[in-house]
Amino acid sequence: MTMLAASVAMPCATTWAEPSGTDDISQLENLLNVTIHAPDDQHDYSHDPALEWYQGQFYAAWQGGAENREGGRGQSIQHAVSTDFKQWTAPTPLIEPASDQTLFAAVLWNHDDRLHLFYLENQNDPNQKHDAYILTGSLCLMTFDGQAWSDSQVILPPQKVGNRAVASSTTSKPIVLDSGRIVLPVQYLDDKHRVGEVGALLSDDNGKSWRMSERVPSDQRKLMEPTVVQAPDGRLVMYLRNHFDMPTVWRTISEDGGQTWSKAKPTEHRNWAKTHVRRLNDGRYIMMFNDNPKPPGGGPINQRRNLAIAISNDAMNFHTLGHIDTESNGFGISYPACVERDGVIYSIASRRSSPKTRRPNMVRGQVSRIIG
Repeated sequence: MTMLAASVAMPCATTWAEPSGTDDISQLENLLNVTIHAPDDQHDYSHDPALEWYQGQFYAAWQGGAENREGGRGQSIQHAVSTDFKQWTAPTPLIEPASDQTLFAAVLWNHDDRLHLFYLENQNDPNQKHDAYILTGSLCLMTFDGQAWSDSQVILPPQKVGNRAVASSTTSKPIVLDSGRIVLPVQYLDDKHRVGEVGALLSDDNGKSWRMSERVPSDQRKLMEPTVVQAPDGRLVMYLRNHFDMPTVWRTISEDGGQTWSKAKPTEHRNWAKTHVRRLNDGRYIMMFNDNPKPPGGGPINQRRNLAIAISNDAMNFHTLGHIDTESNGFGISYPACVERDGVIYSIASRRSSPKTRRPNMVRGQVSRIIG
């Protein structure tokens, strides 16, 4: 793949007065936008990317394939590496599917001197004419020690929702609580039958074993793509996507370390796709999401624009600081993830190369800084 030069965005630096929970005045600067992967004949689908820093390098991973459709034949977990975030290696498969599988939802996590890769090993029909559904499958894990990747292991097999054994997966990295407990947000999906429930995997032995939490009460909604943080008061706050009802970010709270969760309720933030929330090194929290309030004409390109960063002091009250990678708005940009280094936020998202492209086929990176 020919490496593309980084494209520099105009800084976005708007000052806002913030509500309770975000009582400082901050500015957002979008310093740099870069294309990590551009489509080619062998790789015309790229979506739901992950990002991590490990042993002096940035690692990016995503679900990718030759066909521009979700769940196409041979859809694998692709990855690329960079030392400076500007120039990236050509993508190569980290793991490829069996003939009756497609792989989804790569998540990277640097923990205990190893790079962890979580992904969904989905059992579906890759010969469907359009997109292949997420139906059933296992949440799998591989680790990298800087020299070689381990064999893949199943950490959560398909789980029952009603009378169906549905897919178990995650789209957000775990967090480690003050107690040492690891909390991995998980989802239970069956796209064909409109099934979506969420919960968490919990480990009190540094990931040697896992147990399931109780699920978030769903009221028959399709809840999905959870992301979780620990608030300053010790509670866990999980943010969710509600796929079918209201195009807003939803929230649920756990007061017992992730074992049980409150009924999910909508927040005031609009979003038409996945939300990403993490705690910064200074103790504040950021949320990345699409906040386009009234997309003209509907459709994913109009809905999934305005890639926003919001800030909070308490993990509950977020205020939007501004938007990043606005040059990608006309193509649809979504599904963000990020890491922080030396006070700088490095993020990743997927987008389309053309408004006429049906599914995302590019991976974009952004460099931003919060001042104040």
